[in-house]
Amino acid sequence: MHLGRALVMGALFIFSTTVFSIWAGYRLNVTPSLPLGLYRVSPVRVPLRRGDLVTFDLPVPLRLHHFLSYTKPVAGLPRDRVCVQHGHLRINGVDYGSVLAEAPAHALHEGECSPIEEAHIFVASTYPRSYDSRYFGVVPLTAVQLSTPVLTWKEGP
Repeated sequence: MHLGRALVMGALFIFSTTVFSIWAGYRLNVTPSLPLGLYRVSPVRVPLRRGDLVTFDLPVPLRLHHFLSYTKPVAGLPRDRVCVQHGHLRINGVDYGSVLAEAPAHALHEGECSPIEEAHIFVASTYPRSYDSRYFGVVPLTAVQLSTPVLTWKEGP
């Protein structure tokens, strides 16, 4: 009986900590495409650069695993050229890895190239199975917040 009560109390603690963290502007990353850990989310106050981490919500039909928000690195900025060539995502000629043929959706198809529209960014990780803009498309700048690592404990890709 004590084990059951301990499990319930532990689950309640984790749930309440998560709710408080979100309310306070923190997000926990548990995906392998970035280092695991706690990230502080804040408004974007300066122009984003490639490599900056951003957090954003996807429309419900595009979400995987019921995550409320996603944190990804900025890989492409307005006017950058995004292509899918030979099964790989390339941004301004830089290879970001494979585009999975079995994915349920693709932003670009084999052989397609497209410039990133003004007021949008392309988010992508070099992690091989990262769910990012190669599948759901560009993200409006108005939808993103800056993400800063606070405490991480495993290196990402």
